[in-house]
Amino acid sequence: MELRDVSVRFGRGRRSFRALRDVSLTVHAGETVGLVGESGSGKSTAARVALGLVRAYAGSVTLFGSDLACTRGRPRRSLLSGVGVVLQDPVASLDARMSVAECVAEPLRVHRRGLSATQRRARVVEVLELVRLSAGLATRGPRELSGGQRQRVSLARALVLERRLLVVDEPTSALDVSVQRTVLEVIAELQEELGFACLFVSHDLAVVQEFAQRVVVMRAGAVEEEGPTMTTLLRPKTEYTRRLIAAVPVPDPVLQRRRRAPLGLDPPVTAPAGMLAGVDIGGTVTEVVLCAADLRVIDRLTVPTPAHDGGTAMVSTALDALRLLLDRTPGRLLGVGVGAAGVVDPGAGRILVASGSFRGWAGFPVTAAVEEGLGVPAYLDNDVNAFLRGEVAQGAVVGERHVLGMTLGTGVGGVLWLEGRLYGGPHGAAGEIGHVPGFGALPCTCGGRGHLETLASGRSIAARYAERTGRNTTARRVAEAAALGGPDACAVFETAGASVARALLVTAGLLDVSTFVIGGGVSRTWGLPEPSVRRTLTAEPPVSGRRIRVAPAHLGGDAVAVGAASRARTELAPGTCV
Repeated sequence: MELRDVSVRFGRGRRSFRALRDVSLTVHAGETVGLVGESGSGKSTAARVALGLVRAYAGSVTLFGSDLACTRGRPRRSLLSGVGVVLQDPVASLDARMSVAECVAEPLRVHRRGLSATQRRARVVEVLELVRLSAGLATRGPRELSGGQRQRVSLARALVLERRLLVVDEPTSALDVSVQRTVLEVIAELQEELGFACLFVSHDLAVVQEFAQRVVVMRAGAVEEEGPTMTTLLRPKTEYTRRLIAAVPVPDPVLQRRRRAPLGLDPPVTAPAGMLAGVDIGGTVTEVVLCAADLRVIDRLTVPTPAHDGGTAMVSTALDALRLLLDRTPGRLLGVGVGAAGVVDPGAGRILVASGSFRGWAGFPVTAAVEEGLGVPAYLDNDVNAFLRGEVAQGAVVGERHVLGMTLGTGVGGVLWLEGRLYGGPHGAAGEIGHVPGFGALPCTCGGRGHLETLASGRSIAARYAERTGRNTTARRVAEAAALGGPDACAVFETAGASVARALLVTAGLLDVSTFVIGGGVSRTWGLPEPSVRRTLTAEPPVSGRRIRVAPAHLGGDAVAVGAASRARTELAPGTCV
């Protein structure tokens, strides 16, 4: 879709006004473009022009290669059938007199008249499952659903015709934060699966930052600034964009004043005497936190990881994000800790082995690049080690002297904390509980067999479910099925939980460790494997007789970054953190 020099005028004569002035923007196939700006900036009007609902008096609108103004009748209807829309208020956009199934099927009745009623019902059930809704909801009315469910019904209706472009206008503004996350995850998953382009209209810059590849900033009906999302938000060119970013609210009033003071929006606040930074470079996103000397998080920023662009691009992206945080919170940076996936050499500050998700990462001198870019000491750690450091410093096991940390993610990682410090063992592999045999005979990604990772990782949960049902899906979808009581999904999590418990019992027996902290993606659905873990631990208590404490991680996405900052604090001389 392309808008070129589009102008829109509402009203007539003296009372008319220009809602859009020479607006140009493009959305390429498979791309998400964020359209942001304050209320009244023209965002929704531009979206309605793209949908063909508002006619431009100047400029052109091109949809899938065709000029929309020159298309009439059936060709125009066929062209617009490739565009879906999700509006801000699902209560208003869904007909209360219709059932959910009738609302979703309405585009099929208009544009696919050759389908039978049976075919329409089958397509409705299919698309409801795509948006994580049970087919049992099809007979209910929209007013019988929650806000998040209604918005997903709107999404299902928008995608029932296999659209090529989705226009999303403030889809989460009326939802609470937890429901917002679910709706956005569904949209992102479906875009990856179905490949449609997306014009995402929002005033929420945090959502656009995570969701869009490019961003267009609008002001008073005109384009103020545009470019790649992270470039525009990290290094805005105009004063308006800088003020728009500073206006985004944060829950800490002191932090809010620090961010707004440089723009004269709030009085200045005294900065911390010395600060530490932590960076978590993951395969999808990079999390950067700025901490006070006591590791209290002052500010944070999450940016996409350019994993396919090489080590220089990945570190540069992290440093750009950190510089933005430093601009918002002036103070003296004492050091930087970096947590990274793969095998690392902490002494040399270099990545030794990286997964296939990264290009140009193995062998990259991380700490040297960070020190050159910022002029402060930098330290590198494995992400699992950093995770445990973070949870011991500020999370679920603060102050504990003996802990096993376990991450249940794509794989299963483990790390030991003994006598109040990280213990790597004589060969640096202590705590690698994920690759200990004795858990059946299934092949592991490392080449071995019967490892814990074959039963308790996100990858293995999806694989075990596929073996039972013949359906290939993600661990998240398996968790959703288990939460709804699906017997096969519940059985997979039962096995995963029992396996984790046996690994904890082995550790307790060998090392007399009785405190465990569980992190990683699978831990976000800890309520599913936890009952099995508890039952197994009760049935087979450790020989010491001590009660085993199993705590889910508290820091969430901050754990690795805070742990990396903790490593920097440990390495620096104590006097530098005063």
